[in-house]
Amino acid sequence: MKSCRNTANEKKFCYNNYKTSNTFKEDEQMGFITIKIPDNLDKELEEFLNKNRIPRDKFLQEAIETYIKVKKFRKLREETVKYAESQGFFDDEDIFKTIS
Repeated sequence: MKSCRNTANEKKFCYNNYKTSNTFKEDEQMGFITIKIPDNLDKELEEFLNKNRIPRDKFLQEAIETYIKVKKFRKLREETVKYAESQGFFDDEDIFKTIS
């Protein structure tokens, strides 16, 4: 189920939260998200989803999960690089010299 409200340059989407992703438990409570996206992005998304036969809610769930994981990874990498540099490791060569 979805309800849409059109405006001049964007659509507002409200989607029911069907359990389609394997990363969610069958009995897990699900929340709802409302987003606004420009018409051109909506069209591109719709074409992509239709071409790849992906349900919109599954795609958005996976996109949000991926985004969060990437952000966490980048933050961890940033902290690790700072530590490595404080120990004198500035590139792969420094590491290879140490372990060889």
